[in-house]
Amino acid sequence: MQWHWMPTPKLYGKTTDQGKALIGDAAVRIADLAKASSKPIVIENLDFSKKKAEREATHKPLARMLSSVARNKVIFSIKAAALRRGITARHRSH
Repeated sequence: MQWHWMPTPKLYGKTTDQGKALIGDAAVRIADLAKASSKPIVIENLDFSKKKAEREATHKPLARMLSSVARNKVIFSIKAAALRRGITARHRSH
């Protein structure tokens, strides 16, 4: 299996609409890559609660980024982009 790394969009300091656009653009790139390689998208369920608690005191922007609300927006965007391209997107548990 070949892994592809993509830089995450920098959302901190952006307006809500700018953040949505960046997330949407990244989701489209992921779905296009999956379609081009004829592979499904697998979204791994990661537990960031411990990491978020550690960051709360020292780095609030990072703690916000680890929010489940933001993570759910990203997952929804990826699944929507995959669906529009006829690609399977599913969750994988540890």
